[in-house]
Amino acid sequence: MTGERAPLGQVPAFAVAGLLQATLLFHLLLTEVPARVVPLSQRLAVAAAILCLVAVEVALAAWLSAALEAIGGHRLRGPWVDLAKAAGLAALLGLSAASVVKYRTTGVHLKRSDLWFGWHNRRQILQEALGGETRALVLFALATALAGGLLFALLRRLRRRPARIRAPLLMAAALAAALAGTVLYRTSPTVQRFASQLTPEGHWLARRSHAGRFHAPPTTRAGTEIPAGAPIAPYAPTAESTRPNLLLIMLESVPWKRTSFGEGPAGLTPHLERLAAESVLFRRAYTTSGHSDYAQMAVLSSLHPRKYEGHDYYARIDYPRTLLWDALAAAGYATGLFSSQNERWGNMLAYLDTPGLDLLRHSLDWPAARHRGRGPESKVYEETPVAAWKSWLPTVRQRPWLAYLNFQANHFPYEAPPEAPRPFVPWRIDFPASFFSYPPEKAPLFINRFNNALAYSDVWIGRVRAELERAGEWENTVLVVVSDHGEAFYEHGHPTHGTALHEEQVRSLMLARLPGGGPREVDQPVGLLDLAPTLLDALGLPPHGNFQGRGDVLDPAYTAAGRPLFFTIQGMTSEDAVMRDGWKYLFNLDSGQARLYDLNTDPGETTDLSATEPQRAAELDAVLRSFLSSQLAYYANRGWEQGYYPPALP
Repeated sequence: MTGERAPLGQVPAFAVAGLLQATLLFHLLLTEVPARVVPLSQRLAVAAAILCLVAVEVALAAWLSAALEAIGGHRLRGPWVDLAKAAGLAALLGLSAASVVKYRTTGVHLKRSDLWFGWHNRRQILQEALGGETRALVLFALATALAGGLLFALLRRLRRRPARIRAPLLMAAALAAALAGTVLYRTSPTVQRFASQLTPEGHWLARRSHAGRFHAPPTTRAGTEIPAGAPIAPYAPTAESTRPNLLLIMLESVPWKRTSFGEGPAGLTPHLERLAAESVLFRRAYTTSGHSDYAQMAVLSSLHPRKYEGHDYYARIDYPRTLLWDALAAAGYATGLFSSQNERWGNMLAYLDTPGLDLLRHSLDWPAARHRGRGPESKVYEETPVAAWKSWLPTVRQRPWLAYLNFQANHFPYEAPPEAPRPFVPWRIDFPASFFSYPPEKAPLFINRFNNALAYSDVWIGRVRAELERAGEWENTVLVVVSDHGEAFYEHGHPTHGTALHEEQVRSLMLARLPGGGPREVDQPVGLLDLAPTLLDALGLPPHGNFQGRGDVLDPAYTAAGRPLFFTIQGMTSEDAVMRDGWKYLFNLDSGQARLYDLNTDPGETTDLSATEPQRAAELDAVLRSFLSSQLAYYANRGWEQGYYPPALP
């Protein structure tokens, strides 16, 4: 029988694709299974398991191809079909390679949500990657194209050769490989770890079981009891022209420890330090998440971002959300947003653009302004949103106003304009570096860049204050400065943010200058989720039922004793955590790993106590489970359709 009549004649081409996949997996074996720790017998077992896995993949792919051709006949045997096969195989190899690269830099393989996010932000991701990883991108594209071309040529060549394998033999080989792989998995702990954490295929399957630890109950309908908060009701506070204005400045990626209030250089931010001397300074303020599309939205809406099993990209916002400006607009405030960043990133614009916002301006609205980076989706310097805010102020002076300023200087790579002073040296990047990875020994250089960028942001905080004083608005304005989340510099093996829920990524800066209020410090832990309800209380407005945070953190009697604070990441990795009474418990849904730290004696989170303190770990695990069950049940069961806001947090 000829190759034209026997599609299984193309099996060698699928074997070549399998060989390339096996090369990727052997690379992980050689780099991630240490020879000095893991015995040779276990390493050989992993190598055998890799061969079994690839053999099953090759057999299934070849069988599926042959089955489709048998059904479609000659219509599915032309060059365009082989081109589609080659492209598909190359794409799968490319995704596997990208997953391996992501694992090497973040400790987590690619997920479906990564692909969604990458596609919807493809232009900006490409622009930022070209800035620091041009060579790697070019090599990756060339390698993928070369693999596709090789597979296409091989598929066409094999069309002219008779088949040397039959379907029963192919399936028997697949079953034998699957059986052998199962035995290896059952008998070797190293194979289990490799399969569940290191291989892209096994990681995806293992993650399904990890995610099952924190799941929502099946969807219920009206009449069924669900976790819920206050009943949904109209919010109609009294409008008073004498209420103070509110100015909220969001700083990107500023951890508490890098400020002069923490472990940063004294005098780094003189304007911020002067402001803090007149404000309520929260020394232990915690964000809810380590990535901006969650962290910033949680600050503005006081809604915890953990709503679904997967990442909420705001593609469909049918749940109730009330942003701070929506509540203030109901009280007669004029409202405006002025942001240095592209608010389309992560689809944040869909979340921010609500009826209570009078004016929204972000980086895409200022194409002629100076930009960091290249292309229309890059960030603008702080000068631009501040100038827009200053132009807006005279138009709204007849009533109280809320303004939201978003400063982005401290986002990686921590870039200030050319004329800005750079007192911290060295700061020039003359080596390959990206958001995901740079040489760990270069962390001090990036800390210098961070300090220079933070000093630049501080200049604009000072200019904002000067404008309020010049306009006669200072004594009648509540001024809040908050950082959306922190930033890592390899304290726990990773740079930047969104990779873990350690202190350097979740402990944030927050201070509030209240007209007529004296300066003081709050040492009790608070959540950034508390900011919106606290500001309503400070402005003399009633609480809003859709805010999940607490509004009493300015009360001198406030205490966090027994209060849990919850954190989540649903981006580069998926991790949930809870902190209570100085203990922090983290559970990573990608790896299935739990960690426990005593922040009272180990603020740097260097010693995992989950094995030595199993009872405390179990207690906090139960607290975290209860919270997630309540959250996920409310959104899975669409509690708003039954007339309730989400449950208030402790």
